[in-house]
Amino acid sequence: MSQKILSNILFVIILSIYLWYTFAIVYHLIRFGVGTKPKRMALIFFVGSFILFSATVIFYLKINWQDILIAK
Repeated sequence: MSQKILSNILFVIILSIYLWYTFAIVYHLIRFGVGTKPKRMALIFFVGSFILFSATVIFYLKINWQDILIAK
């Protein structure tokens, strides 16, 4: 397989793990938090995680793989 395909597969695996842990943290803050403070923290954490996730995907898609993978 080419390095670009392997890179894409690795990127998807890492993002899946990141999203799973984000979900687990938000779920536990909401489910087991007493009062409104943990729920607010969960909302802030979720919004921040979504912004970081979006930035990661956008910057990953802008990478010029030809320049990186082919030595000149």
